Amino acid sequence: MHPELNAPCILGAGVHKSHVCRPESGGVVQWANTAYVEVPPKKKWTPKPPSKFTNAEMKAMQEEASRIASQESGKLNARTDDPPTSKQAAHSISVSVGAKKRILLELFYEAGEEGMADFEAAERADGIANDESGGWWKRCSDLRRDGLIRPFGDVTKTNPHTGMQVMISVITDDGRDMVARSRD
Repeated sequence: MHPELNAPCILGAGVHKSHVCRPESGGVVQWANTAYVEVPPKKKWTPKPPSKFTNAEMKAMQEEASRIASQESGKLNARTDDPPTSKQAAHSISVSVGAKKRILLELFYEAGEEGMADFEAAERADGIANDESGGWWKRCSDLRRDGLIRPFGDVTKTNPHTGMQVMISVITDDGRDMVARSRD
């Protein structure tokens, strides 16, 4: 009999939430289950939000990622079965991008407040670096994107090679600071 209801248990023999039923010769004996402990429902796993990094930590991680990427980019430009000279040439490509940006930034620094068009910077840089691979205009675009040079208002100039009007760019304070640091 159920200890609280004084009726037969419909659950049969076993350990139940409020009582225990045990079979005996005369039927099922029931008594209160004071040892029963409710099993808490399992907690649903929720991911923790990412930890926050300081600006210095983020900058250090970005610099490390950039360093690794620049090392890896040279490897990506050559096949594994290429001769060592090809692998060296492929690695020099990634180095030349940074060198081009430094040369251009120096040229914009020397141009001062007058600034210059991308094609003028490219012509001057070609004369300095003796590099026929081109892409100088793209590096000027990178410098603008990085905030190191900026368009000089609405001032334009005609590109003699295309006959098109092109913008004039000047170096920014951040660009001047970078040139000063590189000269130290």
